[in-house]
Parts: sequence; C-alpha cells; structure tokens
Amino acid sequence: MDKKRSKMNKKAQFFIIFAVILGIIILSLATIFNTIIKTGREETAPKKFALMCKNYKEEVFRVSEHAINTSNKSGEAGLILDFTKEFMSYAEKTDPNFGLVYVYGNNNYVNILDATDYEIVVEDYDNWQSLNGYRFIEIIGPVDKIILSSEKVNKQYEIDNNEKFWFIALTEKDGEEYVCE
Repeated sequence: MDKKRSKMNKKAQFFIIFAVILGIIILSLATIFNTIIKTGREETAPKKFALMCKNYKEEVFRVSEHAINTSNKSGEAGLILDFTKEFMSYAEKTDPNFGLVYVYGNNNYVNILDATDYEIVVEDYDNWQSLNGYRFIEIIGPVDKIILSSEKVNKQYEIDNNEKFWFIALTEKDGEEYVCE
C-alpha cells in the first residue's frame, strides 16, 4: 500500500506542479496582452490630436492661398470661417472634446471664433454672436492687441497692419490635456 500511495502522491504532485506552471503561463500572457493594449491607447491619443492640429494648420494655409490665387483676399475671413466650421464638424465626431479658438485679422478688423467648451473672454470686447453652436466675434476699428482668457486659454496677440492667423486647439483624454498652436 505504501507503494500505491507513493505513486498517487507523485501523480498528485505532478498535477499540482503542472497546474501551477500553467497558471503562471496564463497570467504572464494576460499581463503582456493588457500592457500592449494600454500602451497602444496612450500613444494613440497624442498622435491623433497632433495629426488633427497639423491638418487644420495646413488646410487653413491652403484656404488662404486659394483666396489669394482667386483674387478673393477680401473674402478670406469668410472662407476661413466656413472651413473651420466644416473642420469642427468632422473633428467633434472624431474627438468630442476637441476645441479650437482662432484669431484672424489686422489692426482694422479682427475675427475670433470660439469653438470650445470654455467661456473665452476677449478683454475690452463682449459682442459675441452665436454661430452654428460656436461663438464668433468681429471687431471693427483700430485694434492693437487681443487678450483671450478662460480657465484653459490665456493668450495675448499683438495686432498690426499685416493680416495674421493664430489658433489654439485643445482636447482632454484620460485626464491628460493636449494643446497645440
């Protein structure tokens, strides 16, 4: 009987060792798999946001170039506004937290579009209009600087004779904030 019991103990020990090894293998694979998924998500958000910012910047430049090439420089502000509304429609489907503010103009006029969830304040100007769910302000007259402020945006732009375009894009994902200009 001792031989029989010894044989059963060896089988039981082998089974226990096999079960422990199998458990370690399964646990290792699950940890590696979870790490790969988590790492992939972390790297995607900033890359996707950076790509959207780059696309916006390049496309606004093309809109401006088109206005100049078609002798429609006076309509450039409207073309930029129309393009930005279309871009934001796409961007919000891709990233619901994507927000954008732009300032365009010279010292005779300035257009500002606020397509964010933050209440942007323009120092010395408060005549915002609602425009397709965004806020828009057109400032006519001598302008030498624009100061924007909110809980997330604090910028000052010096305005001169030359038309200039500035923008700030921002989003938040998984507690991380991303901003580009």
